Amino acid sequence: MANFENVKNPYYVVQFNYDVTNNSNKKLDLSGVSAVDLDSKELGQVIMLQDNGDTYDADAPVRVNPGVTKTVTCQGLLKEDMLGSLNKLSVTFGEVEDKDYNTVTEEADPTSVDIN
Repeated sequence: MANFENVKNPYYVVQFNYDVTNNSNKKLDLSGVSAVDLDSKELGQVIMLQDNGDTYDADAPVRVNPGVTKTVTCQGLLKEDMLGSLNKLSVTFGEVEDKDYNTVTEEADPTSVDIN
């Protein structure tokens, strides 16, 4: 679970959503988000809010059943020196495994999105 003991008040977060679709015929586990950077600076602690409202560390697996699309919300704590203008969000997704822990897809290259 997320650890908020050392979070200063006030605190700031960046939030983004992503959809995961399983087009295979077996249950798959996405190893969550392995890294999030804003303008090449690593975020503080990143947590995930899965579509059922549970809160997890960002690298916790997301189970996706065959033929299902799941929406996941990620939040990351912003460090104080990041509060200026933010221009780019870069996310690295972890590997995908089947129910027997066999790797289906390796960790992805970072995906970058410009922030308006």
